[in-house]
Amino acid sequence: LLDLPTALESRRYSHDHVLVLEVETDEMCPHNSGKWALEVGPDGASCTRTTKTADLTTDIDSLSSLYLGGMSAALLAAAGRITAHRTDAVQDLSRLFRGDPEPFNSFGF
Repeated sequence: LLDLPTALESRRYSHDHVLVLEVETDEMCPHNSGKWALEVGPDGASCTRTTKTADLTTDIDSLSSLYLGGMSAALLAAAGRITAHRTDAVQDLSRLFRGDPEPFNSFGF
């Protein structure tokens, strides 16, 4: 994700939810690093910088994978790529970014 707030605000979400994400250092796009309040719903989303306590911490690579809708937040958390700071934060993240149908590439490389 090159422009985190624009990307997260442009995506569709199936239900209302508020989640505070802390994105670890993004060396390629340092402006993506920091805490973000993500407020989403079927009618749109907003993603703004915040000083609130983060619900979870992730790196930009993991968040980018989730953004596409084909990766499991639980799997990334088990691999140490996402750290939850409250109960159910990983499950909430997973529900927000679930894609149906899951993305696929019809071309082999």
